[in-house]
Amino acid sequence: MTPAILLLSLVTAERLAEALFARNNAKGLLRRGGVEVGAKYFPLVVMLHVSWLGTMWYFGASRPLQPVWVAVFLAIEVARFWVLVSLGRGRTSRLFTMPQQVAPRGPFRWTSRPDQIVVVAEMVVLPLCFGLPDLALVFCLANLAVLILRVEAENRAMFPNRRK
Repeated sequence: MTPAILLLSLVTAERLAEALFARNNAKGLLRRGGVEVGAKYFPLVVMLHVSWLGTMWYFGASRPLQPVWVAVFLAIEVARFWVLVSLGRGRTSRLFTMPQQVAPRGPFRWTSRPDQIVVVAEMVVLPLCFGLPDLALVFCLANLAVLILRVEAENRAMFPNRRK
Protein backbone atom coordinates (compact mmCIF):
# COMPACT_ATOMS: atom_id res chain seq x y z
CA MET A 1 0.00 0.00 0.00
CA THR A 2 1.43 3.35 -1.03
CA PRO A 3 1.57 6.24 1.46
CA ALA A 4 -1.06 8.12 -0.58
CA ILE A 5 -3.48 5.19 -0.49
CA LEU A 6 -2.83 4.72 3.22
CA LEU A 7 -3.65 8.38 3.93
CA LEU A 8 -6.78 8.27 1.77
CA SER A 9 -7.88 5.01 3.39
CA LEU A 10 -7.48 6.50 6.87
CA VAL A 11 -9.40 9.66 5.94
CA THR A 12 -12.17 7.58 4.33
CA ALA A 13 -12.45 5.27 7.35
CA GLU A 14 -12.54 8.26 9.70
CA ARG A 15 -15.29 9.91 7.66
CA LEU A 16 -17.40 6.75 7.56
CA ALA A 17 -17.01 6.18 11.31
CA GLU A 18 -17.85 9.80 12.02
CA ALA A 19 -20.93 9.63 9.75
CA LEU A 20 -22.26 6.69 11.78
CA PHE A 21 -21.45 8.45 15.05
CA ALA A 22 -23.20 11.63 13.84
CA ARG A 23 -26.24 9.70 12.62
CA ASN A 24 -26.66 7.97 15.98
CA ASN A 25 -26.21 11.28 17.78
CA ALA A 26 -28.84 12.91 15.56
CA LYS A 27 -31.35 10.22 16.54
CA GLY A 28 -30.55 10.88 20.19
CA LEU A 29 -30.99 14.63 19.80
CA LEU A 30 -34.38 14.09 18.17
CA ARG A 31 -35.44 11.86 21.09
CA ARG A 32 -34.38 14.59 23.54
CA GLY A 33 -36.46 17.28 21.81
CA GLY A 34 -34.02 18.54 19.21
CA VAL A 35 -35.37 20.12 16.05
CA GLU A 36 -33.47 19.86 12.78
CA VAL A 37 -32.96 23.12 10.90
CA GLY A 38 -31.47 23.75 7.49
CA ALA A 39 -32.25 20.21 6.32
CA LYS A 40 -32.61 21.33 2.72
CA TYR A 41 -28.90 22.21 2.63
CA PHE A 42 -27.71 18.89 4.01
CA PRO A 43 -27.62 17.11 0.61
CA LEU A 44 -25.26 19.85 -0.62
CA VAL A 45 -22.96 19.21 2.34
CA VAL A 46 -22.96 15.46 1.61
CA MET A 47 -22.36 15.99 -2.13
CA LEU A 48 -19.47 18.35 -1.41
CA HIS A 49 -17.75 15.98 0.99
CA VAL A 50 -18.24 12.91 -1.18
CA SER A 51 -16.98 14.84 -4.23
CA TRP A 52 -13.97 16.10 -2.31
CA LEU A 53 -12.95 12.68 -1.06
CA GLY A 54 -13.71 10.98 -4.38
CA THR A 55 -11.65 13.58 -6.22
CA MET A 56 -8.77 13.02 -3.82
CA TRP A 57 -8.92 9.30 -4.55
CA TYR A 58 -9.08 9.88 -8.30
CA PHE A 59 -6.28 12.44 -8.57
CA GLY A 60 -4.23 11.78 -5.44
CA ALA A 61 -3.96 8.01 -4.99
CA SER A 62 -1.03 7.65 -7.38
CA ARG A 63 0.81 10.83 -6.41
CA PRO A 64 3.66 11.24 -3.96
CA LEU A 65 2.80 12.85 -0.64
CA GLN A 66 4.13 16.25 0.42
CA PRO A 67 5.42 15.55 3.97
CA VAL A 68 5.00 19.10 5.29
CA TRP A 69 1.36 19.21 4.20
CA VAL A 70 0.73 15.73 5.62
CA ALA A 71 2.05 16.98 8.98
CA VAL A 72 -0.28 19.99 8.77
CA PHE A 73 -3.19 17.69 7.88
CA LEU A 74 -2.45 15.44 10.85
CA ALA A 75 -2.44 18.49 13.13
CA ILE A 76 -5.84 19.45 11.72
CA GLU A 77 -7.09 15.94 12.49
CA VAL A 78 -6.02 16.42 16.12
CA ALA A 79 -8.17 19.57 16.14
CA ARG A 80 -11.05 17.56 14.56
CA PHE A 81 -10.78 15.00 17.37
CA TRP A 82 -10.81 17.81 19.98
CA VAL A 83 -14.01 19.20 18.44
CA LEU A 84 -15.62 15.73 18.39
CA VAL A 85 -14.72 15.05 22.01
CA SER A 86 -15.94 18.50 23.06
CA LEU A 87 -19.32 17.97 21.38
CA GLY A 88 -19.68 14.34 22.44
CA ARG A 89 -23.22 13.14 21.83
CA GLY A 90 -24.12 16.57 20.49
CA ARG A 91 -21.92 16.07 17.41
CA THR A 92 -23.93 15.62 14.22
CA SER A 93 -23.49 16.46 10.56
CA ARG A 94 -26.89 18.11 10.56
CA LEU A 95 -28.04 21.25 12.37
CA PHE A 96 -30.24 20.94 15.45
CA THR A 97 -31.68 23.31 17.99
CA MET A 98 -32.24 22.01 21.49
CA PRO A 99 -34.65 23.11 24.23
CA GLN A 100 -31.75 23.73 26.62
CA GLN A 101 -28.41 25.38 25.89
CA VAL A 102 -25.15 23.57 26.51
CA ALA A 103 -22.19 25.38 28.06
CA PRO A 104 -19.34 25.79 25.57
CA ARG A 105 -16.42 23.42 26.02
CA GLY A 106 -13.09 22.82 24.36
CA PRO A 107 -12.46 24.99 21.30
CA PHE A 108 -16.04 26.31 21.46
CA ARG A 109 -14.90 28.57 24.31
CA TRP A 110 -12.92 30.63 21.77
CA THR A 111 -14.95 30.37 18.57
CA SER A 112 -18.52 29.39 17.82
CA ARG A 113 -17.64 27.25 14.80
CA PRO A 114 -14.38 25.34 15.31
CA ASP A 115 -15.84 22.35 13.47
CA GLN A 116 -16.34 24.45 10.35
CA ILE A 117 -12.85 25.92 10.65
CA VAL A 118 -11.49 22.36 10.74
CA VAL A 119 -13.49 21.37 7.66
CA VAL A 120 -12.28 24.40 5.69
CA ALA A 121 -8.70 23.57 6.64
CA GLU A 122 -9.11 19.91 5.68
CA MET A 123 -10.64 20.74 2.30
CA VAL A 124 -7.64 22.92 1.49
CA VAL A 125 -4.83 20.91 3.04
CA LEU A 126 -5.66 17.36 1.90
CA PRO A 127 -5.29 18.29 -1.80
CA LEU A 128 -2.01 20.02 -0.93
CA CYS A 129 -0.81 16.73 0.60
CA PHE A 130 -0.89 15.37 -2.96
CA GLY A 131 0.53 18.50 -4.59
CA LEU A 132 -2.86 19.54 -6.01
CA PRO A 133 -3.20 23.28 -5.27
CA ASP A 134 -5.83 23.81 -8.00
CA LEU A 135 -8.13 21.29 -6.30
CA ALA A 136 -7.46 22.94 -2.95
CA LEU A 137 -8.76 26.20 -4.41
CA VAL A 138 -11.77 24.58 -6.10
CA PHE A 139 -12.90 22.82 -2.93
CA CYS A 140 -12.19 25.84 -0.76
CA LEU A 141 -14.52 27.93 -2.93
CA ALA A 142 -17.18 25.19 -3.17
CA ASN A 143 -17.09 24.73 0.59
CA LEU A 144 -17.37 28.48 1.09
CA ALA A 145 -20.59 28.54 -0.96
CA VAL A 146 -22.11 25.67 1.04
CA LEU A 147 -20.84 27.09 4.32
CA ILE A 148 -22.55 30.44 3.68
CA LEU A 149 -25.90 28.66 3.33
CA ARG A 150 -25.25 26.52 6.39
CA VAL A 151 -24.15 29.41 8.62
CA GLU A 152 -27.17 31.47 7.56
CA ALA A 153 -29.48 28.58 8.49
CA GLU A 154 -27.62 28.13 11.77
CA ASN A 155 -27.84 31.83 12.60
CA ARG A 156 -31.57 31.93 11.82
CA ALA A 157 -32.09 28.98 14.18
CA MET A 158 -29.86 30.29 16.96
CA PHE A 159 -30.92 33.94 16.75
CA PRO A 160 -34.50 33.97 15.42
CA ASN A 161 -35.20 37.54 16.60
CA ARG A 162 -32.09 39.10 15.09
CA ARG A 163 -32.68 41.25 12.04
CA LYS A 164 -30.40 41.21 9.04
